[in-house]
Amino acid sequence: MKNSIKSTFLSDLELLVRSRYPLIFLETTEKGRAETLLAQLAERLRLPFYTWTRTKGLREPFQLAMSRDTLMPLAALDEVERLQRPALYNFQGLGADLTDTMVATKLKDAAWPFSHRDGAVVVTGADFEIPTPLREMSATLSLPLPNPDEYRDLVMHVYRDLKKQIHVEAHITQGELDRLVTHLKGLTLLEAEKVLTRVMVEDNMLSADDIERVIVAKRSIIGRDGLLEYYPAEENTAELAGLNRLKTWLNKRRKILLEPERAAQFGLTFPKGVLLLGVQGCGKSLCAKMIASSWNLPLLKMDPAK
Repeated sequence: MKNSIKSTFLSDLELLVRSRYPLIFLETTEKGRAETLLAQLAERLRLPFYTWTRTKGLREPFQLAMSRDTLMPLAALDEVERLQRPALYNFQGLGADLTDTMVATKLKDAAWPFSHRDGAVVVTGADFEIPTPLREMSATLSLPLPNPDEYRDLVMHVYRDLKKQIHVEAHITQGELDRLVTHLKGLTLLEAEKVLTRVMVEDNMLSADDIERVIVAKRSIIGRDGLLEYYPAEENTAELAGLNRLKTWLNKRRKILLEPERAAQFGLTFPKGVLLLGVQGCGKSLCAKMIASSWNLPLLKMDPAK
């Protein structure tokens, strides 16, 4: 199951390229992660790989030198059309320019030959407004959030990187590491890296205490947009009278959270959700807080009106 999400995503993307979709819109805010995955796909397909950004122009991936002649979108797309070679091209943040009819038309001209040639033009970014002429020749795909293995690798990468610079010790069990990874879920790799670096630098240690620090940092990130309210896990199940069947159900499934790998061996997965239905004032909100507390997870509340 290792890296299964990433493998599935790459397989889906590879299928689109092999199916001769000349233009692919990849929705993501993680430009660096998307570039790394596209580079892997290009290697798998044995195709050259080029990346375009506003500050570097069109160049080979991870190349520091600037290509001044292709800084402008029209010039870069003209170069793609001129080269006429099988390749995978990643245009980062081009979506904002598609309101310009000239850029949209040039993108169509540059990408169309890939409908009968190996390769594709992949535009990465968020909140695409795809012009009508481009919709019939394009496909849209969303980059999924990192999987647990990616978060786990990131934890160890940050630890090893910091250890080269400052004195850092690791005092964490496998179970505690799994819990730390669980609380990183929902963050981009860049956000998670910043949080992990901060919590390790604070006490020069990777330990179980970092779990609570990650929760606090995540609370700040989540509340940034004002759409979600964050409630720390603080309610006690004993404070809620009755509902013994619910409490028993929660206690049994808590083991899935504490030992996810062992639970997976028995085919058990984390519950998708719980439906709480009742009249106003019957204790639904308190139940929700109790569930979060029982599983030692933060509770996020969204007001649909917002």
